[in-house]
Formats: sequence, structure tokens, C-alpha cells
Amino acid sequence: MPLRYLAQHQNGKLVAAIPIWGSYIAGSKKALRKAGKNRIIDFGNPEVMLPLEKNWTGAIPFQGDFLSHVHHGRVHSLKPSSSKSICLARSYKPGENGLSKKFKYNKRRELRLLQEHGGKIIPVSELSTGDFCQTYIHLFRARWGFDIKGAENLHLVLESIRDHLVGHIVTINNTPAAIQLLLKAESPEWVSVEYINGGVDPGFNKYSPGSVLSYLHTSQLEDYAISQNKYLRFSFGKSDKEYKDRWCYRSPVYKT
Repeated sequence: MPLRYLAQHQNGKLVAAIPIWGSYIAGSKKALRKAGKNRIIDFGNPEVMLPLEKNWTGAIPFQGDFLSHVHHGRVHSLKPSSSKSICLARSYKPGENGLSKKFKYNKRRELRLLQEHGGKIIPVSELSTGDFCQTYIHLFRARWGFDIKGAENLHLVLESIRDHLVGHIVTINNTPAAIQLLLKAESPEWVSVEYINGGVDPGFNKYSPGSVLSYLHTSQLEDYAISQNKYLRFSFGKSDKEYKDRWCYRSPVYKT
């Protein structure tokens, strides 16, 4: 996809920037469909956060979807997305949109039981890109019964954005049990994490390895964001599954 970057300056200072594919914000699924490339890659439905100065307001004369609620009131002519909202992970700190004490206790208990039955938590940084792809493709198929979109390109894609790949995999008695494809990006204010998709071996469901991964990833990345004096926006994607409401609150998304 031919890519261009546009910038706006005020008094010699860069105040806004945007990557575009023709008349679309880069990454737009609509642009991929129009180009006949929507089956090549799957990045889920990520929250789009544009690099705009805090006090910037103006129009974005390009088409895009899933624009973050943080832009509401600043980007002119935003309209509600057809998906209405995405699911963002609840905080482990007490307060609005926080997780209950009982929920956190149950997740710590699941982690302890998994480890007592041979479970290990391995950082994805210890895996080669090839090993990560092989494990992800295998466990995705085991969970869903079909192959991931763009499996033949996954190694090339992840190798090119390896610095954004975070998280862990779960093994039980040295057998891969659960994996999540997480991508992290940072800005001065935000730690943005996209949970693209995951895979679980159904044979290990009694140990809840997928739930354990979600607990580890959301809690550890929240701790990281706090250590950097930033806010975490950990997205589970579209508000389309009941289980997400246990982990998340719903945040509006918009289109241009």
C-alpha cells in the first residue's frame, strides 16, 4: 500500500501528523478491502490514536474507523463508528472501571493452580519469531477450528514489527497451552496495547491458561504504564463477546 505521512506545523512546531493510504488513514480495513488485500493480514480492530498535540483541534480530511474517544471534541466531524465501542481493560487500581477484589483473587488462584500442575509462563522475548508464529498458528487453529488470516505472511509481518510484540505464552508440562498476539506502542501520554487474537489448546481448559494470560498481561502492563507515568489503553477489540465485559469497560469509537 503506497504510504505517505502528512504533518501540520504552527509557528514552526509540529502539532499534528497522520499516515495515509490515498484517501484513507493508514491501517483502514476499508482501504484494504478496496485494494483487495483484506485477506493478507489480520490486525483485529485496533483503537486508532493519532499523534496530535493536546490542544490541537481541526479536521481530518481522510476516511478512517475506530478513532479513539480521546479525539472526541478535538477532531471535527467525528461520527459514531458502526461498531459503536471497543473493550478496554479495567484497571487493577480501585475506582471507576476497576476490577473487583473477588475477580482479582480468582485470577491469582487460577495462576497458582496452573503453576502447581506444571504450568510455566514464558516471555515471548525468549522465542524466535518463527517459534512464536508456529505456536500461535497451531493454538489458534486448536481454539477456533480454522487458520488465521494471512498465516503465510505472519512471520514476515511480525519480524518487521518485532519491537512491538509483547506478552507471554503458557506451557503445561512443556506443551504449549495458550498464547496471545499483543502489540504495544507508546506515546508521551499513553501505553497502547492491542490484543489481536489468541489461541488455546482445549485439552488444557480446566487450567484456564487463556484467562491466566489475560490476568498477567493486563496487570503487568498496567504496572508498566504507571511506572512510566502514563495511562494504559489495553484493547480487547470490538465489543462483540460476552466474556470481554468481565475484563473490560466499553469505550466509544468514531469514524471520519
